[in-house]
Amino acid sequence: MTRRLAPLLVLAGMLIPASAAAADLDASVFAGAGARFCAGDTSTIGSLRGVFEVAPLLSVAVGVDGYLDAPRPDSHIAFAGWQAGLQVELPVPGLLTPELGLAYGRVNLLEDRHGVDATVALVHAEIALRGDLGPVKARLAWAQPVWSADAGTSERGLQSQLTFSLGVGL
Repeated sequence: MTRRLAPLLVLAGMLIPASAAAADLDASVFAGAGARFCAGDTSTIGSLRGVFEVAPLLSVAVGVDGYLDAPRPDSHIAFAGWQAGLQVELPVPGLLTPELGLAYGRVNLLEDRHGVDATVALVHAEIALRGDLGPVKARLAWAQPVWSADAGTSERGLQSQLTFSLGVGL
């Protein structure tokens, strides 16, 4: 399933910024790290995220995550999941912009990390604060699943996630 979605995500990653630029809408790219909290464990994750404005205060966000803390010394960065969804900026005065989001995605569970080899579909809600200084952006986000195709299994890989990211507006 992931192999079939990867080309679509790459294509969307190329087309959406081009259409946003043509329509004079903002696009941003973020890279970050944080903690993924799950049943009986906390994992360090890395995150790449593209955000593409589709209307004032409304954006489409696409992201991928990887496990940065290898369970064994000979391990590599393992794919932790992906998500795509909508986020709304709340128009409040000040230096920080609150964001609310809802996304569909997949959580990847690994045998040596979670005791099961599975990929589980879920919908998660996200609340974030973003600060902008020219083209440079900083973002702190908290995400938590609100629906899962298999709640018992998905809790082994994701109960909530806290991510700090730095980005640039394009």
